[in-house]
Amino acid sequence: MLRRALICLLAGCCLLAVAAPANAERLTLRDPRYDMWRTTADGDVAPATWSETSDLTRAKVWHKHATVVVRLHFVRLRRTGIYAQYAVRVHGVGKHRRLREVVVEAGPGGWRGQARVFTRAGRLAKNCAADHRIDYNRELVVVRLARACLDRPRRVRVNVNVYRARDDGVFFADNPHNVKAHARAWSGWVRRTRCNDCKGSWPGQQPR
Repeated sequence: MLRRALICLLAGCCLLAVAAPANAERLTLRDPRYDMWRTTADGDVAPATWSETSDLTRAKVWHKHATVVVRLHFVRLRRTGIYAQYAVRVHGVGKHRRLREVVVEAGPGGWRGQARVFTRAGRLAKNCAADHRIDYNRELVVVRLARACLDRPRRVRVNVNVYRARDDGVFFADNPHNVKAHARAWSGWVRRTRCNDCKGSWPGQQPR
């Protein structure tokens, strides 16, 4: 329900930006500090430049041999409020140009979070492996999606949006694509890595 409410509240303030092309094995999207937005239940949207919790500073993308890894770095990551969401959409270039969205949700009683994978149509994806890690000490969220979910594409691009909610119905949002509350923009393309020793490593180990 909260995921649906976030989409409804923020749909009216989207800014479509064109991402610069890229063709590297790793890509970093940088986002200014103190550029979060506050959205009330009435749809009132305003800057929240004083907010640090869930303020995204970097999104690092690594297209590995078997997985796509996205590392989200924050000014501050805390177990506060009633809901936190980290949404990562991954689009692949291949036979089917498949798109999957990994949504990590956390909150009271489950601050370690739970990850679900959705299709382009918003349905739960079947037989699609994804996992995550929320590290509150390092202000870091790591999301990992199996390349098989995307038909093992040659290149991928990502879209990232993060949200948190207070118990008074106020949502806070940030993304690394623009300075608005929500972004539909994509990153540049990231090609698959050629290294053979990257297969099974957990994304928290490398790269830094």
